[in-house]
Amino acid sequence: QSNNAFLVEGYMDCIKLQQTGIMNVVASLGTALTEEQAQLLHRYAEKVTILYDGDEAGQNATLRAANVLRAAQVKVEIISLPPGQDPDDLIESSGKKEFWHYIENNVCSDVEFKLNRLIQATPVLELDDKIRIINVLKEDIERLDSVVEQDTYIKMLARRLKMEENLVYQEYRQSQKHMYSGRYRNNNGINRD
Repeated sequence: QSNNAFLVEGYMDCIKLQQTGIMNVVASLGTALTEEQAQLLHRYAEKVTILYDGDEAGQNATLRAANVLRAAQVKVEIISLPPGQDPDDLIESSGKKEFWHYIENNVCSDVEFKLNRLIQATPVLELDDKIRIINVLKEDIERLDSVVEQDTYIKMLARRLKMEENLVYQEYRQSQKHMYSGRYRNNNGINRD
């Protein structure tokens, strides 16, 4: 746990988490997480688990904080709370043991969190919706350092969108081709800058 910090919104959430035995807790105190704060967190932790409120504002703030942390080269995990709940409320209503159980069973990556949000916002997944979701997540998948991680998320995307994996791979690769389309191609078919 020493290489992991929990990020919450308010000071009461911070205090309650410490009372449950989670010591590496920091609070952004209702403000948007800044690049400077993310860099400071990175000095003390390799991974940050975001545990913001379950309301719409908290979930939107989670997405913004995840992007800021990723830009600071911090590994991000997210625990999504039930709508209308904050960590303090959840601890009070369920107790420490049940709260720990909830944390262990509801952690996901920032890419998976974003995918979940996109799918929840689209009750019926039409073809255009699937293409839009793939395009929204392309950048998140491309920025991952590990090819294994990229492959895992492409497979997850295919499964969650109920699509053939090879189609998602083709759509993903198509965007990579466009990155190189601005280069000059000589007579031998070799790309030149």
